[in-house]
Amino acid sequence: RLICRQKNCVINPMSKTSDKIPRIKDTKTKQKLKPLRKIVEFEIETYQGLERHEFKKLLEIALKKSHFQFGGTMFDQIDGVAMGSPLGPNTSNKFMIWFEEKYMDIIERYGVFLWIRFVDDVFILIDDNDNFDRAKELIKILNSKHKNIEFTMETESNNELPFLDVLIKRDNDGFQTSVYRKTTFTGTYMNWKSLSPRTYKIGLINCLLNRASKICSTKKLFNEEISKIKKILLKNGYPSKLICNKIQDFLKKMEFPKTPNEQPDPKAQPKRVVYLVLPYYNGAEDLKKKITDLVRSSFPEVDFRLMFKAHDTLGRHFNHKDKTQKAMKSKIVYRLNCLDCEKFYVGQSIRHVCKRKEEHMGDQDSSVYKHARIGHRIDWDNMEILDTARDQRRLLLKEMLHINKLKPELNVQKSSKLFSLIIGNKGNTG
Repeated sequence: RLICRQKNCVINPMSKTSDKIPRIKDTKTKQKLKPLRKIVEFEIETYQGLERHEFKKLLEIALKKSHFQFGGTMFDQIDGVAMGSPLGPNTSNKFMIWFEEKYMDIIERYGVFLWIRFVDDVFILIDDNDNFDRAKELIKILNSKHKNIEFTMETESNNELPFLDVLIKRDNDGFQTSVYRKTTFTGTYMNWKSLSPRTYKIGLINCLLNRASKICSTKKLFNEEISKIKKILLKNGYPSKLICNKIQDFLKKMEFPKTPNEQPDPKAQPKRVVYLVLPYYNGAEDLKKKITDLVRSSFPEVDFRLMFKAHDTLGRHFNHKDKTQKAMKSKIVYRLNCLDCEKFYVGQSIRHVCKRKEEHMGDQDSSVYKHARIGHRIDWDNMEILDTARDQRRLLLKEMLHINKLKPELNVQKSSKLFSLIIGNKGNTG
């Protein structure tokens, strides 16, 4: 029988074939984790210019000092990695590698003879009876090894078991694999009439076909999956002729894969990759071709890539997250007004509003501070947020635009530093 886990362990009882557990190793992941592993395990003292204690401090801040807002209240996350954190997959992998190496001897004693893991999902072959007694005992033992670990199992149905997006079916000859979709799958993909680049829609067709070719273990299952893909795409408004043409193109590439005619010159200098992202509109593909052809003809040493993004999304209109309090907003372009005259100041800061306000009030070199010293009252309580940006460069660009539009009299610097670099402003930049 097949048993799988819902969270951390998938078990498949079969007859035992060897005494040593074969494990599929994720070499790329282990290579990425190697520096982290070495510094944590005291094998090296520095990494990327950081000493051990500095690295440890940064790691603790990133992993233990996460905070979030819910219901107007700020919370500290005291356990686990914050959802969406880039450190999440790596730290999970690191932990599971440590867990495997520490307890693999125990796992072997319970009849496991195949262990295949993807992050925290594991597929296992185990020698067991129809009641899964050894599997249940193994899960109980593993769950007792760490307070934050909870392995669970689920049994097969009709000799089938899903693992990730693969449906594994057991028969007399071994295993067959096909594409797995959850019961909640609605068949909704990017609609053909959606305001998105045509290349994205073609890419969706190729992506579904590629997934089917890699997962389906027999030609029969592959053809069945192609039929499903056709029906799904038709329901999403894709032209029938286009679907058939793309399927035929894909099958031809499978049958007659292209081989590179020329070997790349190892002495050739790699081209500099330059990206340009523009909002998408109907007919933007023609603009993309014109700009790309122009750049490539004028700058052959550049690998130019033009991409599009949606100028508006539904998510922006249905944001259910708590709004960040004004005092805690960061990466802003702001305006400070004088209550006794018409003068005002425009600036930018990557720090929180409350922190930036404190800096102005205590910085004797600040033009805002100097203006307050002559007896004028600054409206500190109503600092106006003019704009936001996700990084320093965009912040400077937006500050540039607001300064040149509003011309604030309290600004000693009449344009942003970035603006001066771009247009070579000879004016006062003090």
